[in-house]
Amino acid sequence: MTVYLDEPLPDEMLFSVIARYVRMSPVGDTARCLRYLMGPLGAVATDETLRFEHLSAQTDAAWGRSARAIQDTLTLAPFYSTVFGPSGDPSISGPNSRCAQWSGFLEPGRPGLRFCRSCWRRDDNLNDPRYWRRSHQLPGVVTCIWHGEILCLAGAATARRLLTVDTQFDDARPAVDGSASEVIAWDAVARLAGQLLRGGCPWAGFSDLGVCLEYVQRCGYGRGASLDLARMSRDLTTRLGGAYMRVMGVARNDSIWLRRALLRPTRGSLQSVSTLVVAYLLMDSSTRLANSNFAVCPGAKSEHDEDHRVSRKNMGDGTPHYFCSCGFSFICQQFNCGDVSIVPTQVGPDLAVTAAILASRGYSVVRIAGTLGLEVRDVERQIRYGIEVRPWHRRTVRARHLASWIQLVDHLGDANLAFQRDVRLWRQVAALAGAFSEGMAPALAEPIERSL
Repeated sequence: MTVYLDEPLPDEMLFSVIARYVRMSPVGDTARCLRYLMGPLGAVATDETLRFEHLSAQTDAAWGRSARAIQDTLTLAPFYSTVFGPSGDPSISGPNSRCAQWSGFLEPGRPGLRFCRSCWRRDDNLNDPRYWRRSHQLPGVVTCIWHGEILCLAGAATARRLLTVDTQFDDARPAVDGSASEVIAWDAVARLAGQLLRGGCPWAGFSDLGVCLEYVQRCGYGRGASLDLARMSRDLTTRLGGAYMRVMGVARNDSIWLRRALLRPTRGSLQSVSTLVVAYLLMDSSTRLANSNFAVCPGAKSEHDEDHRVSRKNMGDGTPHYFCSCGFSFICQQFNCGDVSIVPTQVGPDLAVTAAILASRGYSVVRIAGTLGLEVRDVERQIRYGIEVRPWHRRTVRARHLASWIQLVDHLGDANLAFQRDVRLWRQVAALAGAFSEGMAPALAEPIERSL
């Protein structure tokens, strides 16, 4: 049989070109058509058969494209090679690298086939056929990189449907619903995915675990050998929204997927999305850290997020210490090269847990706020989400000591009397003296070395 495929349109997926031929030509046996185009192994590709030699030969008269050019311009292979394989390797790395080659390596699963109404409207105005764009089918992408609109869903992206799916979806629903700030984050994810597809993202964190972990620590999600993956997962969910995480099949309250994305990236729709959104968070946070003129909490959606208001206090050694209204605290460390790193501290979580302990012991929110030097609305929030502000393995020992010290001072009516009564208890909490109100610190106490 003879097959004459149309010249691919800009950013068109391979299956879209084949599907247009199937719809417009009297193709009775689509399986035979695929075998003719792709060769006997065209249905399922392995690492050794990813170069599209057979398709290149069959379309040479019409396209004149090499196998590598077909792979780089009509499939999602460049995206996967960047995320999971060595730079410049045209093959897709990973243990699960099997999928329909003729589809352009479009993986079935969530969220499904996607399209942009404005892109299709442009096709209509240019008298071009509506077609499926690569940039819309990338894992994790729900917005159009050209129009910024939320993409619409056209059903499941199963191989059985790809050659017969219609391009008329007047009543299609959006891929996901979200707030304005979430849409901004989705746009950033889409732009990053588009850069990876076209080779325009030089970040080495995908192939170099050391670089990735360096970014994790620089952005405030690690200290020493500890990684705070639970807070990192919550911050991602806050930025991207719970609806987005559900659509992508990512567990919102579980950090296991995050650990896999960071330490054991493998190919597959879930791992692809996880790796992409982790890269988005780290790159965006690092850029914001470098460009901001003031300290910003890693969990903030923007520099002016009202849920993450940052205040500055000096803890005695002259180093500026930053406290976020969410309960997170940190120090900004600047290196000789000009890079800035967020170093988490235990002070903020200790104060938040102390607030929760005092509330459970009958203290009013107003009284707690005055004692700990916090705002009332911040105390209310930290009590409500108290269990979420303990990133370092639920260490609450110092918080319990601080709650006991505050109760002792209130009982005796004077911090100096409390110091004389129980000097050992004071020494347990003295490092926090610069964080809470001065009335809780005894004047009799000698300065001690602070360990934050």
